[in-house]
Amino acid sequence: MPKIIWNEMHWLRRAEDARTALGQIRNPECRAIVRRIADTYEQLAALSADFTNAARAGDPQARAGRTPSERPPIAPAQKARSG
Repeated sequence: MPKIIWNEMHWLRRAEDARTALGQIRNPECRAIVRRIADTYEQLAALSADFTNAARAGDPQARAGRTPSERPPIAPAQKARSG
């Protein structure tokens, strides 16, 4: 399985490319699909920025390459210490 690229600019460029392609698509259903794809690319860009910032801040989970959704749940005792 290929690794996900955690680079904000990469995903923003892909979103822009998808939105540019909308001008060439006439079918409304296809346009809606491509618009959702562009929106998803923008969400990946935001997650990439969060991931990069967490890694820079020294978050050990981010350094291990885990996104917030991939991280193990925080036990109640850990939440009290971290919160």
